[in-house]
Amino acid sequence: MNYGKQFKKACRHLGIKGKTLHSLRHTYAVRRWAITGEIKTVLEEIGHLSVVLKEHYAKLNLRRVRDDFPST
Repeated sequence: MNYGKQFKKACRHLGIKGKTLHSLRHTYAVRRWAITGEIKTVLEEIGHLSVVLKEHYAKLNLRRVRDDFPST
């Protein structure tokens, strides 16, 4: 089964545009980072050790992420 296609189909059905299965991975990483405060650990958990990705996430304002997701 192609999960990516199924996810896109479900999004279309719900009227959600511009999201992919990879969007869920990104959301998990950002929320997990807000919980742990350890970007290196989160990148290891999702299987990325790239410095480029570390820089990408480092551009996010962790305080704002925590404000946006108060349940974390």
